[in-house]
Amino acid sequence: MPARLPRLRRAVCGLALLGLLGLFSDARADEVDDYIASAMREQHIPGLSLAVVREGRLAKARGYGLASVELNAPATPETVYRLASITKQFTATAILLLAQDGKLGLDDRISRHLEKTPAAWREVTVRQLLTNTSGIRDHLNEMQGKTCNGTSPEEITSHLGELPLNFAPGSRWMYSNTGYLVLQRIIEKLSGKSFDAFLAERVFTPLGMKSTRRNSPDDIIPNRAEGYVWDHDRLRNSPFLEPTLYDNADAGLLSSVLDLARWDAALYGDGILNAASRAQMWTPVKLADGSTYPYGLGWHLEEVEGHRLAYHDGNRLDGSTMIARYLDDKLTVIVLTNRGQANPSPIARHVAVLMAPALRLADRPLVDTEPRVTALIQEVLLKIQNGTLDAAPFTPEAWKRLYPLDIQGFQQALRSFGAFRSISLLARETKGEARSYRYRAVFGETTLVIDCTVMPDGRISALTGGQQ
Repeated sequence: MPARLPRLRRAVCGLALLGLLGLFSDARADEVDDYIASAMREQHIPGLSLAVVREGRLAKARGYGLASVELNAPATPETVYRLASITKQFTATAILLLAQDGKLGLDDRISRHLEKTPAAWREVTVRQLLTNTSGIRDHLNEMQGKTCNGTSPEEITSHLGELPLNFAPGSRWMYSNTGYLVLQRIIEKLSGKSFDAFLAERVFTPLGMKSTRRNSPDDIIPNRAEGYVWDHDRLRNSPFLEPTLYDNADAGLLSSVLDLARWDAALYGDGILNAASRAQMWTPVKLADGSTYPYGLGWHLEEVEGHRLAYHDGNRLDGSTMIARYLDDKLTVIVLTNRGQANPSPIARHVAVLMAPALRLADRPLVDTEPRVTALIQEVLLKIQNGTLDAAPFTPEAWKRLYPLDIQGFQQALRSFGAFRSISLLARETKGEARSYRYRAVFGETTLVIDCTVMPDGRISALTGGQQ
């Protein structure tokens, strides 16, 4: 799966989480370890923890580098990281549990469950919040938190409720952290418990996820990694992130790779979510015009050489994360890091290919009948690398998602790879009014897979990239 540039349950599960490290041959384990060491150097990642899970059984778990540079404390499988947007799949799970309990329907209007719903939000449904199709403005990426510092989820959503929607609910897809704050309010209203208490009772405690909880700068949390950024060619401590703005149901949970492996095991059985709920989680959202977008309920959805992939990445200034679940292969790769603006997605993909070579993209370039699109993508990649990219090639929504954090992270990676060498078309497909393209781009000795979607007016509405 190509990594996104911008930024890849409950009760006792039927599959035991076993430490079957013998599933890895020594040679393959060495290959994974060598690759991760190289990727960490390229991306200036101080600490990383990895888990590889097959059919709910732990095949590999290891920490690399330092959880705390100042204390020289090593990263381990027990190290606890900020999950960032991986949090969303747990918020979605809480909503699905309430649906299983008969307390709500996914197609209920949110006004049915929340008092004083803003007038502009009256037609928004629970499903549209889950699938990022509500049109509600994003308080982090779009508003950059500038009007919301120091406020509660209730105050953030109240403030944004005074603004018009970006589009009619259900008509388009656009990432919205705010939607998950609204979901948090619904969870707390219908359960009568805090977001933290509900997830602990229904998911974390039954699964033995003892390290998973909401982030708090005030609490003593064992094994919590320090957060870092790479800034002006040096490693620095990450800036303080206001907890009332960042530590919520959109991006606020902490966990370890071992706990997430337990979570992955639970998704093979009905102990937490039943089969119908799991199917809904991994079904692409249908838009009002009948087309679909590859996002389910808290999971991005893709196909890699015909293999279904459900994933989510996360990026905060104090950590970057990825969980990639290859549904047909029963293989999951979990990568947690303590460097903000890093890109763990290609790391997860590369490890998956080492474990399942069938996931490697086939070498079969197509005849390029649209060279202007290829030239556009090449120009964008080069401008990312040399730091001259502007908003002109993108739709406004795509630019807001990409800039600045995701562009900056990809720029650092491209600069480390070396000079541009070639680009070739691997696939193209019509998606409604847009066309999607997959390219292979080579920088130095590194081969990348670039996915993009181009609108009829020639502007890019989506751009993702990762190492092959």
